Amino acid sequence: MWHGPEGQVYQVQKLLSKEWYKVRVLADLQHYGFEAREEEGKVMIADFNRSIFEIIRENPAPFIFEKLGEWYHHFLFDEFQDTSILQWQNFLPLIDNALAKGKKSLVVGDGKQAIYRWRNGEVAQFSSLPQIYKPMSETAHLYQSALRREFAAEELEYNWRSAREVVDFNNELYSTLLEVMPELEDEYSKGLKQKPARDIAGFVSVERLEAGTSIEREALASAAVLEKVHACLEDDFRPGDITVLTRGNKEAQKIAEYLVQNEISVVTAEALKLNNSAAVRLIISLAGVLHESTREIHKANFISCLSKLDPKSYPHYDTIKPLIFWKDKTSSVKANVIINKLAPLGLLESMTMYELAEWAVKSFNLTAVNPSFVDAILNVIQSRGSVSPHEFLEWWNDRGDRQFVDSSDATGGVQVMTIHKSKGLEFPVVIYAMMVKQDMSSDFWLEGREDITGLPAVPLKVSASSAKKLTPEFLEERKRQLVDDVNANYVATTRAVNRLHWLFVRSVNRMQNELAATLEEVFASLSKSWVDDQLLEFGTKQKFIPEMDEEDHAESPYPTQPIRTNKNILLEKVKADRGISEESLQGTTIHDVLASIKQRDHVDIDKLFERYAPVFSPEDIEAMKAHVT
Repeated sequence: MWHGPEGQVYQVQKLLSKEWYKVRVLADLQHYGFEAREEEGKVMIADFNRSIFEIIRENPAPFIFEKLGEWYHHFLFDEFQDTSILQWQNFLPLIDNALAKGKKSLVVGDGKQAIYRWRNGEVAQFSSLPQIYKPMSETAHLYQSALRREFAAEELEYNWRSAREVVDFNNELYSTLLEVMPELEDEYSKGLKQKPARDIAGFVSVERLEAGTSIEREALASAAVLEKVHACLEDDFRPGDITVLTRGNKEAQKIAEYLVQNEISVVTAEALKLNNSAAVRLIISLAGVLHESTREIHKANFISCLSKLDPKSYPHYDTIKPLIFWKDKTSSVKANVIINKLAPLGLLESMTMYELAEWAVKSFNLTAVNPSFVDAILNVIQSRGSVSPHEFLEWWNDRGDRQFVDSSDATGGVQVMTIHKSKGLEFPVVIYAMMVKQDMSSDFWLEGREDITGLPAVPLKVSASSAKKLTPEFLEERKRQLVDDVNANYVATTRAVNRLHWLFVRSVNRMQNELAATLEEVFASLSKSWVDDQLLEFGTKQKFIPEMDEEDHAESPYPTQPIRTNKNILLEKVKADRGISEESLQGTTIHDVLASIKQRDHVDIDKLFERYAPVFSPEDIEAMKAHVT
């Protein structure tokens, strides 16, 4: 058994040998990318932060910031937990300059919502404030003293988004997770428990679902989502009130397709791209197979698409299955045999693109897989006229990524999105479809070992057994991945205003990752028992009454006088018992006034506030002027 540095190098090289193809591709990309930038005199956007830092490191008061520092006095850094170390340290000279002039800067963030580490977000620098986390220059200590001197931390006590039941559920869930997962200490030990600020009806359900294969789990999750959507609609929620969250685009795509097939209007971007459907890609790959220059690539795509279709969907599956998974045969050989079994290649080459697509739909029964997507691609092909497969493929390569399934109501449908897209948003109803994955191995990017790899970073697939033999960095990475997973769940479960439906979809063999296993234990501790070993519920379902509807139908004892601003925003003098506080109305007004200012040196504050005189008292007007000036 190898131990120590030599043993760790051996283990890294052993893992690299299994990923050699990826390493070679990365090396080629790095080489050709550098070559192209040199030849064309271009710079990647990602390189700008590094270039700015090199200037800052040489000069604590760089010229490039002089004009910015004179023009902007206050700085707001939102979602700070997802800011990279380089980005933050590049801004330090500006912040230091503003603080020296007596101006204020605001850093806003929540370590529990740090989900962009893969984009170099570093949550540790948020929890380290006012310390500068991993200072990268000798001038950093100059800025750190100013941060320490002016730093004041404030934790927000109230939750202004969610109903009490949703807030209480999240408080209990993540407090219990913190007790059993020491990895969460840094991000979850402060500001975890919140108080609900809104008196509205809330409901939370956690439903455990089991199925065998991944295809069966996807089908089960989609059906469960549809059931929850129908239940919410029956309780007077509108389609636009409902949002389905998934971890990845693939799951979002499957669920969106299923909802559309079941006549539920869906609003989404990535999930309804035609390119995201295996059925559509199969049709496109067939067109490519008929074209000499792209034939081999499209044969591989053709086999890949076939393997992803539901076996029960097409009539020739029993004949084709052994060929799809034919060992020791290339994709080219497999594709040739499969296509020739179904039709002579010469016959396909004589077809127009529309005829070829119809043949593919019939041969593989694609309407049983993705009917909405198949209809959409046939309509797109038909709109191009009697073009050949080669002509259509040229057009598709340029425009295909912009073709979508047409949703019947793009403004009022059920939203389907990934957790990352939902960040910072809120929805009356959240249906979170969590697809539990088995923790058989973990992808890991090894950095800082160019002595071994020749690259800044390389991908490795590390199993639980091999991780124990590797450097502490591997074990630290696994810990951070676990925290990333908890954070993603935190974002998903805190988006709901009124209802949260959590679908916990796992494999029937009960093999699951560490977080999923821990969550099951925590769920059990939050309730005395599961209903039929499947369902947990918190709160009581009630019919949905939109807050705006309540206001629209309430009779006010106070006279109102509408005023239309330059942005067509209708303001009314509304008292607190109508549901909107004076403070909120004043805040909206100040925001509107600031937005109307075009040049700071030519501002008539008195004139800007004239149009609000019928809405607010003179005292309130003066108070708002003070905020603006």
